[in-house]
Amino acid sequence: AFKRCYTEEDLHDIAELVGFPLVHKTPAGAGSHMVFICRDLATLRKRFHIITKSMDIYGSYPEFALAEEYLGGTEYIVNMFADGKKIHVTDIWMYEKFSSSFADNLYRQATLCDLNDEALQELKAYAMDLAKAVGISIGPIHAELKLDEKGPVMIEIASRLCGANTPSLTGQYSNFNPIQSTITAYVQGRATVPPEITFHKKITIAMGHTEAQGKITTIKGIPEIQQLPSYHSHALYIEEEGQVTPTVSLVNLPLIVWLVNTDEEQLAQDSSRTHELFHISTEQHA
Repeated sequence: AFKRCYTEEDLHDIAELVGFPLVHKTPAGAGSHMVFICRDLATLRKRFHIITKSMDIYGSYPEFALAEEYLGGTEYIVNMFADGKKIHVTDIWMYEKFSSSFADNLYRQATLCDLNDEALQELKAYAMDLAKAVGISIGPIHAELKLDEKGPVMIEIASRLCGANTPSLTGQYSNFNPIQSTITAYVQGRATVPPEITFHKKITIAMGHTEAQGKITTIKGIPEIQQLPSYHSHALYIEEEGQVTPTVSLVNLPLIVWLVNTDEEQLAQDSSRTHELFHISTEQHA
């Protein structure tokens, strides 16, 4: 259930219909920007005015705020590829999220899942049925779903490659290259996908966060992160003497670190260490 909310009266209507918690968000966005989880009417009203008075990431002011039924369970990325005849699930990633003093629904990390995991077979089947239902028959498909004891539910689906460098990692560490296959599919109208896609490394994408604000004096932890056994690469989107604001979504992440290993335990340890090591000091927040 969802409702386009133009007034506070609309908030009362959806709250009475669905109950709490509710997801309240801007109607045009990405990366969890302006997405809030509201557990009472007072918070819902507060977020409504923030959303409707704030510019979205595309430079527009929304005419309304969208309120949706909250979906429980674990959130997954399911990437697929349509070769012109068949839809294949190529890679699945599990999100870990958290809330901070400044935002709800923040991404902490995404971890590559085992495609043969029995617990994910229903998710895979649902994702492929979903792709067929929306009519995607050629090229890459990116879906985000939630899975709980009641089964999978769609959050979004699009005919595109996934972000965060995952296509490149899939091409490097599996027997399928999404980027090359996308070019081939769009040029030739078909592409070859292996009958079974296998990865020879485990991968975690760690997203760095900060609650600091102001002029950056020091950025700590990057050299130590680069020495971690699982370190693959990183992207730092800030610099000393520059400005930083508290992380509120993927749009203003200060750091992404890609970790790769054959040892799942080591990978988990290095992801935790990445979050522990990364720190930003500012003139206002040291």
